[in-house]
Amino acid sequence: MLMMIIKMSSIVAVMVVITVLLWYWSRNGRLTAFKKLAIGAVFGLAAVASTHFGVKYEDMVINVRDIAPLSAGLFFDPVSGIIAGLIGGIERYIAGTYFGVGPYTRIACSVSTCLAGFLAAAFNVKLFKGRKPSAFYTFFIGAVMEVFHMYVVFITHRADMKMAFYVVDTCAIPMIIFTGIGMAASSLALFALSGQLKAGINSLKEEKRSISTSFQTWLFICIVGMFVLTFAFSYKIQTQTAIQNARNTLTINSDDAKIYIRAFERRSKDGDAKELSEFNSFIANRHVGESGSIYILDKNDVIVMVNNAGVAASDIGLPVNPSSTPLTYFNANVFGEDCYC
Repeated sequence: MLMMIIKMSSIVAVMVVITVLLWYWSRNGRLTAFKKLAIGAVFGLAAVASTHFGVKYEDMVINVRDIAPLSAGLFFDPVSGIIAGLIGGIERYIAGTYFGVGPYTRIACSVSTCLAGFLAAAFNVKLFKGRKPSAFYTFFIGAVMEVFHMYVVFITHRADMKMAFYVVDTCAIPMIIFTGIGMAASSLALFALSGQLKAGINSLKEEKRSISTSFQTWLFICIVGMFVLTFAFSYKIQTQTAIQNARNTLTINSDDAKIYIRAFERRSKDGDAKELSEFNSFIANRHVGESGSIYILDKNDVIVMVNNAGVAASDIGLPVNPSSTPLTYFNANVFGEDCYC
């Protein structure tokens, strides 16, 4: 976790430095067509670099690629944002398709990066009217962009929600936070270099806003709220669905085991060794779902099977009398693994 934070902070710092250097280069005079193209290209390459130098975190690779097109479009020019988004998004798709760089999320990442450029361009023209957005706005724009990024992961993997949730559960928080922080830090840096740091922090209090601007502000806040609420609702629904599926799997396997036990009892005579061996082999090799196991306990809560036979249930992490009430579901740490039982 600490190394992830350090590496992500370093990458965010590089993005901020790129923004500052390009601001210094383009601050004198209006942006010419060449400068717009150059800025878009530089940020596009920054997005590409972020794709190939992401940070490994819990078997996933996270990055702040979307900062590049957002910065180009919000801090410089709409055209620059679109160019950066297209470069970063198209290259991300090519890398995922032909070079094996995060192939699972190639569509979601490509779409979100391209959209980040167009969204930044639209905000620059319609919401901020060509002015530099404050840290408040840029933080939430960056964060909401990553929320949408996570949505696209779900949308593009509706047939594999289990893996999609694993990806989102791992990547969402660090990518949302660091993208938001990176955008806010760039905004504060540019305001500081312009001698307007106070305005960059307190623009909501100091700026005289028209009715139209106020409406746009509240509309933006409502959109953010809806994104967050919808994301939370979807997560809750899918989590409950996963739990229900797990319960159904446990119940079906338990019922199958009961049927097999009764059949064994009818066939077995005086503990026939062959019958007992077949029974133990069945239980030992029977899986619940992908990696779960069935344990048969006697009345003293001792395991009765080939694997771990004679071991007390409490020794492997199962509570005493776990089945005292039929169909009671509980969590336990079995052999060091968090399990649903």
